Amino acid sequence: MHPFLWGLTGVFLKTTIIYWIIILGLRLLGRRAIGQLGPHEFILIALLTKIMADQIVVKELGLWGNIVGGGTLFMYVALIDANPALRAWVQGSPLYLVKHGEINHNLLKQHHLSTDDLHRVARHYGYDSYEVFESIVMERDGRFSGVLKESKIS
Repeated sequence: MHPFLWGLTGVFLKTTIIYWIIILGLRLLGRRAIGQLGPHEFILIALLTKIMADQIVVKELGLWGNIVGGGTLFMYVALIDANPALRAWVQGSPLYLVKHGEINHNLLKQHHLSTDDLHRVARHYGYDSYEVFESIVMERDGRFSGVLKESKIS
């Protein structure tokens, strides 16, 4: 194989490996890290992008290396969008942090949340406490939604 084509193949493989490592890392960090970036998480992603990009495309490949790398990323986005099972794994599913008025402490811990976060959700909706909710859900994008208990609906 021609050295230039071999180099482009390397870009494809390195892009693939790094893309899936980052997806796995973000899944391990949890949905909140993706949907509600804090300053330290933003810096992590910005620096990670720079560090990884420097390892993918060597200067000798020039524009074609960037095209192959970008095309590889677009291919994986299209693959994830076209495959419901893969999309569900990458995006996750809605998580019931509070269900039937009961807190799921395991989910809170797993996603680095606390009851303070549930109180923040309640305040967002104009209530003092999460206890007025029948359920609170962390959606796939990291945002929260809730359903009030019957006694609180006016």
